[in-house]
Amino acid sequence: MASVAVAAGTGEQTPPDLLLYSDTNPGDDAQIAERNRVIAQLDLPRPEMILTAWVTQNSSASPQAIGAFNNMVKGLVADYDQEFEQVVLKGWRSVKEQSANPSYFNEPLRSYIADRFVADTSQDRKAGSSVQELAQAFLDHSQAKLADPVYPKKRTDLGICESGRYCLGYNSLFDPLKPALTDVLLTLIAAQDPIVVTDTAIEAVQGTAAFGADEGICGEPGPNETQNEARKRCRVVWRNLDIVSPPPQQPNCEQLDFRGILGSLFNAQPPEPRVHLECFKQQAHLLFGPKSVGLLRAAIADFLFNYKMSVHYPHEFVPYDLTQSANALNNALSPLIDAFNRDLWSYQMFVRADMQYRVEQLNSRTDDRCCVKRLFGLDKPSFFNDGLVTVRTISGQATSVSTTSQSFLNGSTAPELANVLSSIAGAAPAAASPAPTTASTGTTTTTTTTTGGSAPASAASAAPPSTLGAISNILANYQTTYVQIGRQLSFSATPRSLATASSAEIAVTLNADESAGGPVYTGANATDPAFNTSRVANHDTTTRVRVDSIKLFEVSSFSAIVERSRSRFPLLPPFVEIPYIGTFAGIPLGAAKEFHSSTAIISAYVVPTAADIAYGLRFVSDLVVDSLKPGPCSFYKGAAGPDVANTCVFRKMFSLGDIGNQQPIGEFNKEMTRCFATDTSADGCKRVSFDNALESR
Repeated sequence: MASVAVAAGTGEQTPPDLLLYSDTNPGDDAQIAERNRVIAQLDLPRPEMILTAWVTQNSSASPQAIGAFNNMVKGLVADYDQEFEQVVLKGWRSVKEQSANPSYFNEPLRSYIADRFVADTSQDRKAGSSVQELAQAFLDHSQAKLADPVYPKKRTDLGICESGRYCLGYNSLFDPLKPALTDVLLTLIAAQDPIVVTDTAIEAVQGTAAFGADEGICGEPGPNETQNEARKRCRVVWRNLDIVSPPPQQPNCEQLDFRGILGSLFNAQPPEPRVHLECFKQQAHLLFGPKSVGLLRAAIADFLFNYKMSVHYPHEFVPYDLTQSANALNNALSPLIDAFNRDLWSYQMFVRADMQYRVEQLNSRTDDRCCVKRLFGLDKPSFFNDGLVTVRTISGQATSVSTTSQSFLNGSTAPELANVLSSIAGAAPAAASPAPTTASTGTTTTTTTTTGGSAPASAASAAPPSTLGAISNILANYQTTYVQIGRQLSFSATPRSLATASSAEIAVTLNADESAGGPVYTGANATDPAFNTSRVANHDTTTRVRVDSIKLFEVSSFSAIVERSRSRFPLLPPFVEIPYIGTFAGIPLGAAKEFHSSTAIISAYVVPTAADIAYGLRFVSDLVVDSLKPGPCSFYKGAAGPDVANTCVFRKMFSLGDIGNQQPIGEFNKEMTRCFATDTSADGCKRVSFDNALESR
């Protein structure tokens, strides 16, 4: 078998999408069909991954500010990662409790997916059959017949199909329900009333806090300092998220998420920011309605059937049906999974806005500057840098994204007294001297100096310096100074989703660097060496990590301290340092210190596909009744009542041919999927049987 690359462009397509079979026996269709089956199993869609790289950096002269910053970032990441995990757990608990109700499921769908198929091949003896026909019937069919359980029990109460029907045997999908997003999603779709179940589960995730239509959700000022601090935090985060209040029109689902998160943070007991699922809720109401949920059920049933056929009967399944059903299920679930991702994105934006507020607060609490420096903004205690980039990729595909920003920050400071005095002195010209008068008589020259009266015309042009010019020179020292700082955030990742899409391995390269050299100053005194922006210039990380399907985690952190000693402040005149000697008496000055912290955070979300859903499910094998004792037999001893003494013996089905053409499993599945798509009632699809499938062939 060889592969050939074919592309419409000038270059070769990688990877190639055309396969040419080279066979030793040309025209062997069975061999081609077998290879098509192998390719269909290998070519199932791979999961997507949504990766977000987030770098937060802080530089400060205050050790308290850096210590508080490090603790705040680590605590924030841990708290919000736990909230991510709680989303699925809270929803799972709610759905698990609701599914315990006997009337929860759409019973035809539940039975078709979860119950086990037991083939009963016994047939009544036909009158007039030849010896050869009777002998062949004895070999092909069991002499034992599976008896139904005693009324009111049914075969489905034993976990097996009703007579004349086929079931897939995914008996661990709904019982026990596993705390995984895909399992919870399938259980919601299988509910008889999925909208009610979904709303109840979403309420368990979000809580019952009221949504805020405006900033009034943050509360009113009160005597409690803690409440006032929470109110201030709420209002700042509200503005950081740029929430329009009141909304000019119907808010979108992200706006509702923001309002709900703030409501749960400041109006719930206990107060905690909860993920809100308004986007998922809106999409669920569209897809889970009576006229649309049937298409989801049909897509699930059809894919699970074809996946089971490809695993249990690898030489008999139809390759096209497997590929087509996988794509159909991916398309059906994609709107729900995308909506869920939008909700997670909204929560992450809230986390970032909340961090910005917390950084401002801790910098204010650790600000030890004097009142003058605070007034004029001198020697601010920190330089904060925060960057975030998101990329969506497919498992196994190397992906990179790079972004560069150029920022112009206001770096103006109040001028020093020496600069102001120098400006005034530079504006004043030299003092005007009296103008001499010279008279010449013969060879004698007499000079006369005028000490009073009117000045000569030449002296009148040397007027005193203009007050306006002096003021202009002084104001020149107050011009705005801008600091240009370029930052670059590059993120490269090669994710590989593990089986079931429950986790993934990611090879990560994360670079948070300066896009050019150091800061560039423009404006008054732009070359003054006193201007300084201490910062983390580069933070590069290359690693490989393993993460869960929904995870916010710290991938790398950096902390540093830069210290330089300083000389003493002189106390003796002339208050200067003497070369090579220094000062004889002075006050020791503390060392100049700068503290730096940089944290790289990654958020990973694995978007499962149909194949990942199937990999996480276990089905049981189909069975055939096979007993040496003729007559009725029970599934297990006593299941069919005291009148049935024999217990059936079963053998595993290795081929669809083990049950002959009287039970056409493939045609039965087609009839069931058609019924699921059009009939969402509680008992509608129970009418489908092998007899219907035979008639529709």
